[in-house]
Amino acid sequence: MNLTKSTMKKVIYNSISNKLSKTSLSFLFSEINSFLKFSTRISNILIAIVFTIILFFYSSIIFAQTGNSVCIVGGACFKTPSEAFAKVKNGDTIKINAGTYNDVGVLSASNVTIVGVGGKAIIDAKGKIANGRGIWIINGNNTTLDNIEMLNEDNGLRNDAAWDQAAVYLNGNNLTMRNMYIHNNMQGFFNNTNAGTTCNLLIENSIFDFNGDGGGHSHNLYVNHNITKLTMRGVWSRNCNGGHILKNRAYSSDIQGCLFTDPKGISLNWFIDIPDAGSHIFVGNIIEHNNSNGGSTMLAYGEDTPNPGPNYLLIAQNTFINDGNGQFLDKIQKVTPNIKQNIFIGQNAPNIANNQIALKSDMINPSMFNFRIANPSQGTVKYASFSYLDSANFVNRIDSLYGAYPLNSVKQITQTISLVKGWNLISFNVSPSDKTIESVFKNVLANIAQIKTADIFWIKGQSPAFNSLKSITDGAAYLVNMDIAGTITLTGFPSQAVIGTTKTGWQMVGCPFSTSKTIVTAFDSTKLFTVKNFDAFWFSTGGGLLQNIEPGKGYFVKGK
Repeated sequence: MNLTKSTMKKVIYNSISNKLSKTSLSFLFSEINSFLKFSTRISNILIAIVFTIILFFYSSIIFAQTGNSVCIVGGACFKTPSEAFAKVKNGDTIKINAGTYNDVGVLSASNVTIVGVGGKAIIDAKGKIANGRGIWIINGNNTTLDNIEMLNEDNGLRNDAAWDQAAVYLNGNNLTMRNMYIHNNMQGFFNNTNAGTTCNLLIENSIFDFNGDGGGHSHNLYVNHNITKLTMRGVWSRNCNGGHILKNRAYSSDIQGCLFTDPKGISLNWFIDIPDAGSHIFVGNIIEHNNSNGGSTMLAYGEDTPNPGPNYLLIAQNTFINDGNGQFLDKIQKVTPNIKQNIFIGQNAPNIANNQIALKSDMINPSMFNFRIANPSQGTVKYASFSYLDSANFVNRIDSLYGAYPLNSVKQITQTISLVKGWNLISFNVSPSDKTIESVFKNVLANIAQIKTADIFWIKGQSPAFNSLKSITDGAAYLVNMDIAGTITLTGFPSQAVIGTTKTGWQMVGCPFSTSKTIVTAFDSTKLFTVKNFDAFWFSTGGGLLQNIEPGKGYFVKGK
């Protein structure tokens, strides 16, 4: 084959043009061009040999500049996440190549997904701080962080001021964190969310390790006021440096299948603290704490100004291991808790009906975080077999996802919702494990034209990047426009969502209950003007045919 100089230039240019900066590419190409000008008497074979030598000489440039990179899908690439944050638009996805980035930044766009690819993207602040508050400041709404490691956040504040900082500092609404490793920061997570907004926080399959200021003023995770609901699944929070392993001021929370450990007793405060009361489910978790050095109790509830009611606390099917001399559940106030089917191990283990006291020697290898009961039957109480195995990375339980006992007291339920052609106003009283639009509406998705709330939407055929509605929220209402009639069947655990304080003006509200409730029971009717759906009205002044809210239905509510 006769390989011409023009063809060689084109092949070389095309092969490297996406791997070098404009400056480096221009310099390399000029050298190739200069060589070609005096190579007319050199054979094509020799040309190829010389080109190979030139490319080998510049290979270090190529590989150096294609190492760490941050790219907006469908857009430009940058050297650091903060540069991408400055250019990203609503609905974009940012992919961060595996590697270490000494960088901090502020994200203002909404509906953005940030994901590490090819391994963990390591964000090492190394003394830098964004806006004096954190590694990443999240100002946008509906953000997802996935496969990111974050460390060395420190804004220099200590003592009573140490709490106002975090590796992830949330100002916006609605955040999902998955597959995160957040460690060695002054605080792992903190939110400064505005009051009167709906803000849900979902954390899955993540590790929070050795975050805190050492003096008890900041924590592994600090879920602050104005979080509507905190959901945690498969999270390992361990070795908090001085503060709470989890401080949770959310209005409601659903924490299942998580591991909270501090065998050396470096957490100085109450281990898990829910100070503002509210509606909380704590099921199927493992809690190991050495509280000899401080922190007199393993789980506290309700010691501060309470959240809007109702107050509810379910503590079920957990394993509590006390390696010190403190207490287990003696700091619970403002509620009569539902405590059942837990295993208590260690000094001061409470003797509570429908729970079990066991010995640490009953477990297979607790020193390696294998808390599985060696003999699954003790007396008249059945232990489920489960374990966490200690390793550099999070490992899921190998048997039961729900902790000390099989999940038999909190049973899954199924909800069926009939949809007519055209617009429907619906809600769910079931909380499925997979809340994505594609999963929840899978039976009818092909026949749906649009799903929306008052703020975000999903439209059939539209690029996923532009669909701001990604998943459902327990207790929320949705408008669904059907091309033809259909039926949704959804299975999950009973929703623990609550109807919060009604805001001024119009809003959409769902029915999180499994049975009908009167409007004056479900809401604070003194703060309502109107409740309506497509069929009827309720007025605060009296009259109207709508008197109850019903499972499966949504409502337009106008608050005073």
